[in-house]
Amino acid sequence: MEFWELFIISLMPVLKVLLITAIGTILALDRFDILGDKATKHMNTVSLNILISFSLNPKF
Repeated sequence: MEFWELFIISLMPVLKVLLITAIGTILALDRFDILGDKATKHMNTVSLNILISFSLNPKF
């Protein structure tokens, strides 16, 4: 029983990352067009700013 509990506990962060990735993919697809052009552009800008800030300052 301990093995399965440990397995499920260790699997939860992986499932959360996969869920966030799936939601982001759905929001980014043109077929669904949930965000629209302006919102997609703003989200890309925010993502790029976060990526650059963490890349240039490794003390975070």
